[in-house]
Amino acid sequence: MISTGKARAARRAALIICIILVLCLGWYVQAGIFAPSRAVATHQFAGSGQEGVIRVGTYNIAHGRGGALGARNWTGSSRKRVTAHLRKIGDLIRDQQLDLIVLNEVDISAAWGRHVNQARVIAETAGFPYVAEQRNIDIAAPFFRFRFGNAGLSKYPIMHADMVEFPPLSRLEKRLAGNHDGLLTSVETPSGSLQVLAVHFEVRDESTRVGCSDQVSRIAKEFGIPFLVLGDFNSTPSGYSGHQSDAEGRNAIDHFLRSGHFPAGQVPPPDSGYLTFPSAGPDRAIDWILATGDCELRNHRVISADLSDHLMVVADVVVNRHR
Repeated sequence: MISTGKARAARRAALIICIILVLCLGWYVQAGIFAPSRAVATHQFAGSGQEGVIRVGTYNIAHGRGGALGARNWTGSSRKRVTAHLRKIGDLIRDQQLDLIVLNEVDISAAWGRHVNQARVIAETAGFPYVAEQRNIDIAAPFFRFRFGNAGLSKYPIMHADMVEFPPLSRLEKRLAGNHDGLLTSVETPSGSLQVLAVHFEVRDESTRVGCSDQVSRIAKEFGIPFLVLGDFNSTPSGYSGHQSDAEGRNAIDHFLRSGHFPAGQVPPPDSGYLTFPSAGPDRAIDWILATGDCELRNHRVISADLSDHLMVVADVVVNRHR
């Protein structure tokens, strides 16, 4: 009788475990099914931009985990401390008097960040009334959710936002989790419509990054109007320390500059001190602001801070529509 009771208890335990596993799998699968429908979202808060030079920036905020290189996303911080750190990032951005900024590695809702919408907190702190969010990762299971990617914050109206699907390193990985895709927004500025593409290219493979640069160049050619591409390219051009090439000798940033759409003169020379990563002791340049030939970049500079393992990049944009 004792043996039979133990057997029944074991069967019940096995059944409960199976049910839990099925529920977890079902939760994960349904989250993946609906992820494409919510990959991009736009928001408008109170406020408006001012006319003048369009000052833009890009900042990989490293999920708000801080400036220590190699730190884990699971910091154990409370929601209050997470929000306080994001407000410091917002204050830093506000101090640059930007009209728009691209954020990489920004959480929309992630368990390790107490499910704080980081784009919204930073936008409210820095004074950006318009926000577009794009999710590279959107997965969920019971009690856990991870939604993060790129965001565009603007003082000018964001008229349209779309996700740009880039070539993946692994199709299976893309299907199961997500990919380093991009966020394309149309921003209505005092100088007219400006297309802004936020990118965060694949970190593990230069060939994949070159494929992404090809696609960006095609998009820029298709629009044929002022076009910016900003973000963490994970690529360093020729002449810079940390330069990488794929098996065919190609490099993503070099590829951009040879496409004919993005003038080479806008990239600071290797001896300019333009270094963006890691923030504690920068030794390479992987964060960039690039513009098509009908835009002129001025005052291209890196902002020192220890709030992320990347440094912020800022530039002034002048649109020349009658060239």
